[in-house]
Amino acid sequence: MDISSVRKEAQAYFQPFLLGNNKTSRRLARKIFRKYGISSFILDEKMSVANLALFSHRFIPLAPAGDASITLLQLNEITKQLQDSLPILVPCSEGFEETVKMYRTELESEFVLSTTESILNNSPLSIISK
Repeated sequence: MDISSVRKEAQAYFQPFLLGNNKTSRRLARKIFRKYGISSFILDEKMSVANLALFSHRFIPLAPAGDASITLLQLNEITKQLQDSLPILVPCSEGFEETVKMYRTELESEFVLSTTESILNNSPLSIISK
């Protein structure tokens, strides 16, 4: 079995989590869906009308912003439900970037951390596309 077929097999296990409901997160979700056929999760406190019309992602509500520790607890609960996947966490807003920086150590034990720049400028799941 060559490395490209192993990477193709691995794609089924990756699950993108995009923090922040904005144009950037929806654009990332579309890019990932087009390239890999993987539906992303967009997490934020409010859903927008755009979330209803797109097949590239599903929306998961988070508690209102302000308490990053609650966000961390919610993320941990989500990963417990998806034990057969490798979750990739991408903060798509400044507020969530700060949360990820603050709780980097805790999040790295559950998620592969990435950035919007890495995904928009490279392959969406470059960790498996090299």
